[in-house]
Amino acid sequence: MVDERTIFGGMLTTLGAAKKTNCDALGIPWEPKYMLIGDANGTDPVPSPTQTKLINQVYRAQLNQLRVSPTDPNILIAELVLPPDVGGWWVRELALEDKDGVFCAVGNAAPSYKPLLTQGTGRNQVVRMHIITNGTANIQLKIDPSVVLATREYVDNRIQEELHKLDHKPSVRVATTANIKLAGLHKVDGVTVVAGDRVLVKDQKTAKENGLYIASPGAWQRAPDADSSAKVTSALFVSVEQGTLQADTLWQLATDDVIELNITALTFQNVTQTYAPSRLATQSEVDAGELDTVAVSPKTMRWGFAAAFHQNGYIIFPSWLGGLIIQWTQNMIPEGAGEVLINLPIAFPNTYFGCSISTSSAKMVAVNRYNHSLSSVTLQARSISSSGLEVPEVQVFCQYICLGR
Repeated sequence: MVDERTIFGGMLTTLGAAKKTNCDALGIPWEPKYMLIGDANGTDPVPSPTQTKLINQVYRAQLNQLRVSPTDPNILIAELVLPPDVGGWWVRELALEDKDGVFCAVGNAAPSYKPLLTQGTGRNQVVRMHIITNGTANIQLKIDPSVVLATREYVDNRIQEELHKLDHKPSVRVATTANIKLAGLHKVDGVTVVAGDRVLVKDQKTAKENGLYIASPGAWQRAPDADSSAKVTSALFVSVEQGTLQADTLWQLATDDVIELNITALTFQNVTQTYAPSRLATQSEVDAGELDTVAVSPKTMRWGFAAAFHQNGYIIFPSWLGGLIIQWTQNMIPEGAGEVLINLPIAFPNTYFGCSISTSSAKMVAVNRYNHSLSSVTLQARSISSSGLEVPEVQVFCQYICLGR
């Protein structure tokens, strides 16, 4: 009779152990595929490794999930979901059958009646079987997705697992400012942490120890959303809530390489924008270009800019770009004239820097700047002959570009 002293569990059968041993020796995966359910003819079954079948099988179906226990690598967890339209019998004994039909594991379960929907009540019922093995490394955890009926626990765990992979992590209470001991409850940035506090550890001498941790009286463990390589990726973000120096700051993982947790050095950088612009910059502040706490308007950005795109024209850059002025002209030096005065499109306000001249004429002619002021320039033309330089006897076309401010 089942009571509080009854032990429930499962084990590999002799056939199952032999099959697994053979698969291990051949280096091929072993694939449990089906779960068998029985009512044991109303008795309280005691599973035995010598069994080759259930006492009274009532149901057989493909597994919904097959996984290794998160707490013991030598325990295999098989799961089957019974839908509302399946039942009308008691669940007292369980077994696993592999893809080749081998009766490979057997176990007992606390008696549970699975009603049919036609009986006036119905439910999804999850049946789990825990099997003790000598290792799960060579067991193929393969499930046909077409037969899977997900439990709420499975869905919740999957959602949580995917959320943990996101780069934007939940905030931490504090962040370190120096190398610390990753154990015990002590002060971090002026705040004494308590058990369960999330802490950004970023200043360890051994940088591979950096990351997100949960404070504990004993050894600290990495936070569940940052405890594997898949969950810790480049550009991870986390904000800090408290601290003498680092309250209300935002930190980003700056390690760009593929990260292997506990091996790759992790580097975090402060990416906090301390202040939002509170006013518009004055023109002198825009020109100086030293502040990053003020906003710049289109008017101040354009202030001082002007342009005239004509045959004789100019471009005046805005004052915050130094007020540079570029001017250009096109002129003709008359035949027999040795020089010509060219008025610039506009006068340079302060400084004339220099020029560049190009020419075109029927004969070889050299043109150079003879004199200049802020508003004009004198060009001198000379033809080149066997007797030397002389005033040209042809018209000389010239283009002139000059810089100033």
